[in-house]
Amino acid sequence: MLILVYAASPAVDWLHNPSVISSFHNHLSAPSPTRVGPRQYPYLYYGNGCNTTELIRVVKDARIRPDGRSRSEYSAPKGTDDDQFSLDDFKWSYDFDGCPTPHLFTPAETCDLLSAFGGIRMQGDSLLRQFAQGVFLLLADGFSGLVEPGAEKECHGNGVFTEGTYCKFHEIFDTRNMTTVCGEDPFVHWRWISQKGNPTPIPADYNTSHPLIETYNTFISSLPARRQQYSPILVHSTGIHYKFDTEPTINAHILPFLRNVSSVIPQPLKFWSGNPAPGANKPAAWLATQGPEPTILYNEQMNELLAELSPGELSLGAWRQMEWYNSTEGALSYDGTHYSYQVAMERAQVFLNLLDIVWGEIVAAGGLVEGEPAAEGLAAI
Repeated sequence: MLILVYAASPAVDWLHNPSVISSFHNHLSAPSPTRVGPRQYPYLYYGNGCNTTELIRVVKDARIRPDGRSRSEYSAPKGTDDDQFSLDDFKWSYDFDGCPTPHLFTPAETCDLLSAFGGIRMQGDSLLRQFAQGVFLLLADGFSGLVEPGAEKECHGNGVFTEGTYCKFHEIFDTRNMTTVCGEDPFVHWRWISQKGNPTPIPADYNTSHPLIETYNTFISSLPARRQQYSPILVHSTGIHYKFDTEPTINAHILPFLRNVSSVIPQPLKFWSGNPAPGANKPAAWLATQGPEPTILYNEQMNELLAELSPGELSLGAWRQMEWYNSTEGALSYDGTHYSYQVAMERAQVFLNLLDIVWGEIVAAGGLVEGEPAAEGLAAI
């Protein structure tokens, strides 16, 4: 196990210039409230003893057991088709030391939970794509629902993950085009948003044609009026294509988005998906920029920067990072960077439990919205 002693680096020091912080916070209005809709199956983990901060910390500290399933190649449970998965057969690869074991959300419970939010917009690189696939698996209740007709042979079962070079061009990443088990569209979408190299920093008077902002706003405006009453969810992640340099991540992703939603009501719920551990088979040529040390350092720097730029509680709209490094260190990677079903399902289930807690906290704070929206509509995005 690699232990890294973190210290501030030049990649983070640039943000600690008081003029940078002051300039950014002058753009922000007072925090807007978060809101959620009703659910049929409420409180599946909320109230069991851990809040979002505690659950994130416990997962951050988790280690895969010697017999953890993520260490081995996934195979479908006996008696089931390769395109099926079974939550009855599911076992976590690690323990939750300090929190109750998370609830295992069924497809029906997943649909119900997500219906209480204003859609989920997942934007990022291929690492986030595989995070999204875990959520899509539950919504489609099977692997075959994730791919376009005609691609089922190559993208069969766990091949959705392990044949990613081909399958990523034939997968469905928008529930508007997917057959789900939900009674209505859950409005979940993943989109590639990443740039190779160091992009030009976004100026203070950023323009809304920035792809992250433009596509997010388009997604929100496409939601039914009832769903626009509820806080949307953004899950974002990038970094590996920037050689884990935080400055372009902040300039091209974090700051523009925070400015864009600073006065929106309801506030979006913002998650940053931390980078998982590189696999033991990571090619040596990439270790200097994608190996354990730069990955750990980047994750720690993003924690610090998000706390600086978006302070407060996750349930009130603060941007918080989900931590995956330790819970994936030692998992079987098929290419040194990406993982397959077990890791994807574990991350999806942790995410859903975090949403369940957030939903409960928002309801407790008076943010439950019931009924249809007023005729005059909602605040403009």
